[in-house]
Amino acid sequence: MTRYRIVVEYTATGFSAYSPDLPGCVSTGSTREEAEANMREAIEFHLGGLRLEGYSVPEWGGKPDPMPAGEVREAILSGLADSEAGRTTPVEEVRGRFGLTP
Repeated sequence: MTRYRIVVEYTATGFSAYSPDLPGCVSTGSTREEAEANMREAIEFHLGGLRLEGYSVPEWGGKPDPMPAGEVREAILSGLADSEAGRTTPVEEVRGRFGLTP
């Protein structure tokens, strides 16, 4: 089984978690333990979705982050802002942002 790095951060409302190895894969929890457990579930779901859509599944292998965590967070937030404003982002642009290949 491949292992992925998880970053857990304390927030004003609990904890958030993300994996620098899996851009866009995020989770939250009321406690650190809950955030970690939810993140494990989110990773399984994320990888299943990649496989279902025919994308390659990233392997960690100790490589440096493809995109600094702050940029990943900013890209996610800008995507949410676009969604809330009723705008959509072309699939090719999303693939390019996150280094996804079909």
